Amino acid sequence: MIHKRNGAANRRGFALIAILWLLVAMAALGLDDTVTTRDALATAQNRINVTRAMWHAEGCGDVVRATADNALGDTLVSATAVWDTLDRSLATIGAELPGCAISARTAGDRLNVNDADADALIAAFMADGVAEENADSLADALLDWRDADTIPRPRGAEVGWYRAAGRVVPTNTPFQDESEIHLVRGFENADSLIALLGVEPGKIVLDHAPLAVIASLPGMTPEAVAHIGELRWRGEPVGDVRLLAASLSEDARARLVAAYPDLVRMIATEPDAWIVRITSTSGNPAISVIEELRLVRAARRAGVTRARLWL
Repeated sequence: MIHKRNGAANRRGFALIAILWLLVAMAALGLDDTVTTRDALATAQNRINVTRAMWHAEGCGDVVRATADNALGDTLVSATAVWDTLDRSLATIGAELPGCAISARTAGDRLNVNDADADALIAAFMADGVAEENADSLADALLDWRDADTIPRPRGAEVGWYRAAGRVVPTNTPFQDESEIHLVRGFENADSLIALLGVEPGKIVLDHAPLAVIASLPGMTPEAVAHIGELRWRGEPVGDVRLLAASLSEDARARLVAAYPDLVRMIATEPDAWIVRITSTSGNPAISVIEELRLVRAARRAGVTRARLWL
């Protein structure tokens, strides 16, 4: 009888252990379900926040377009003057659009990194304070990245250098975005230089472009660039470069006049386009969406030739 009782006790012990393990397993499954549910809810909420931010950015973009149209439609003010100062008109609506930060720049306020030759790049870099030998090296690296071949320039870098350094290799195609310039050797942390470069097509506007960019133009001596800077400091438009030449010394005037045929093809008295960037933020934690518009002018109307959204 004693042996029977011990056997029964053992069976009850095993049953109790089995039940306890079953409870533990069920609790673990419940916890796993809870975590999965929370993750699913968080993912869904993020999607909602992204969608809201996108709608908000597009709504702010509609306000930007309407503001540009209304400003150009005011016949009491010159359309050229309105277009030239559109960034000021857009700056006034930023406070009226909570959750949307708006910035605008002209398409011709940077040196087009896909069109500029070595001389133009070197001139811009040196005007920004880079030593000549370093400016040569930076220009060669940029040109090596965008050209179609894999042969490095004398002071440049091609596929072999990037692979040896364990870095992303050149695309050997034109730059698609300013952010790509950070991948080029020498430009990893060169934010001030990258601010001079862009990929947007557009003639350079002497009233808007950085002086270092203007220095890259043919015929623009340090004296001419300094005079443009003085005019802008006084709030006066640069106007026709032939009038500008008249106020320069004989040597600087001769160089500007000699380059005039090439120069007039590269500059404009008003922006070809405005690049407007709208940053919309929504949700907690906050999610930001950016909408970028390229605005062009047709008489007294503004039109959008490109719109894109990204996180």
